[in-house]
Amino acid sequence: MTNERSPAMPPAGYSAAPPRLGDVAEAAALVAAYELAHEGVAHTTAETLADDWAGADLDANSLLVRGPDGEAVALLDTVPSRAELLLTYAFVAPGVAESGALSAYLAAAAEERALRLSGGGRVTVRNYLPAGDQALAASLAERGYANVRSIYRMEAELSAPPAPPSWPDGVSVRDYRGGEDEPAAYEAFELGSVGMWGRPGNTFEQWSSLVSGLRGEMRLALADGGIVGMSITRVPRAAGGAGLVQSLRVVPEWRRRRLGAALLADAFQACYAAGKRRVTLTVDAASSTGAPELYLRAGMRVTQSYPVFERAL
Repeated sequence: MTNERSPAMPPAGYSAAPPRLGDVAEAAALVAAYELAHEGVAHTTAETLADDWAGADLDANSLLVRGPDGEAVALLDTVPSRAELLLTYAFVAPGVAESGALSAYLAAAAEERALRLSGGGRVTVRNYLPAGDQALAASLAERGYANVRSIYRMEAELSAPPAPPSWPDGVSVRDYRGGEDEPAAYEAFELGSVGMWGRPGNTFEQWSSLVSGLRGEMRLALADGGIVGMSITRVPRAAGGAGLVQSLRVVPEWRRRRLGAALLADAFQACYAAGKRRVTLTVDAASSTGAPELYLRAGMRVTQSYPVFERAL
């Protein structure tokens, strides 16, 4: 397959440019409308999208498409994972004219980004989309993408104060302290990611961008003189909404020793204390680490399934 191709262009009358932080409210409204149409519930707010964009290279990794009247109608967010993998999220406003052409444009633009990332070498583009967006799934299949996996969104209702975590013997827990915990926290996160499907890993620079400014949102589990597990829990400041367990990692030798369950219970407590009565997370449906089973035992339930479409360029 050749990597030479014509530049991706939006449909006639539409324009595309990297978004700016000032666009976050409009972009969040677009994404929320997309989620409501295809998932039955909107998860994205201006606050959560601003958190996602904080520290991101929007010029390199995002596009906001505007229609002939200047209204935002489509958004592309990509997340590089080293040079060989690009994670892609595409949103087209429901009911917009040229929706098929817009989806094709976003797919082509993501592929261009992937080839720039890889320097023209082999690279995989991985699209995440809700099961309800059958039009996008069909469009990706026509471009040669295969449905390779499913991701679950899971949710727990906290109708009463959650039970306190039961930490394994020898484990202590504390908040992340920033630079003084590095590079040990980075190394533990990467080690805790062993066994995760198709994950090339983060560079230290990518990790630093992810955790810059985190205080109280990352918890570290320590034992045997090192970090053996961690969680990152985001709690929106606005009233209502749900807490998000963004990451939960346990190093391989501490898996299946109740540490993951304790970290999850600790995250539940943090969400409840902040006034959140729902907690969500996403997980690989076929994870070999036992994560889906852990979350089910903790009382979480699957609320959405997201097919993952991949194509190697």
